[in-house]
Amino acid sequence: MKRYTLLLTYKATYFIQLFLTILLSMPLVVVVLALLRFLFKLDEWVAIGIYTLVVFAILKYTKSWIHRKAEISLDSHEMTIQMEKYLFFSEKMVTFRWEELAEYKYQNDQYFELFKLKFKNGKTLTLTRETGEKDDFAHFLKKFKKLIAAHTNYFPEREPIRAQKTFYETRAGLVAAFVLAFILLAIPITSCFTQRWPAIGNMLILYSGSFAFIYRVYSARN
Repeated sequence: MKRYTLLLTYKATYFIQLFLTILLSMPLVVVVLALLRFLFKLDEWVAIGIYTLVVFAILKYTKSWIHRKAEISLDSHEMTIQMEKYLFFSEKMVTFRWEELAEYKYQNDQYFELFKLKFKNGKTLTLTRETGEKDDFAHFLKKFKKLIAAHTNYFPEREPIRAQKTFYETRAGLVAAFVLAFILLAIPITSCFTQRWPAIGNMLILYSGSFAFIYRVYSARN
């Protein structure tokens, strides 16, 4: 039975970590930056850049604090997920046979990857992790899909295990991509007429996030 290790991250704990890092580091960093600006006459954008680097460094150093380790074992008959104790969650183990599984969903977003299982009895199990996390997830997903295909081919008389569409594959995702593309084109055009341009920081956030979303919609359909 093949075994894989996953580092799971709950979105709630991720954003709590982000909020606390920014909140708690701000007073100290502001004092240090004020001192540096006084001594070395740093530009405001340089100071903001240093603060951003400090926040990212703290987030990277404390990342392991918000991980929940999961061990997954699977073969041609069944799959077992064992999650360690984490914060207020006790240790959990789930074992099921392939014929109990109705469908699954894998969605790769800009910051998180979602893996969701739906069983024939109506129950669901959702695993989330940070996009690009260094664990065995990519190898696990490849093996999982291979075993699903093998099970479906070996038991053609049974209802196949379906792969749910991601949001990027749905009509709503396509409409959202077109709306974002229209907004991205409209902003510079209207700004040329009004001679009023949005802040550079806001533009960078809007355009980078929008292009990432549009690219995912395009990739899901090609």
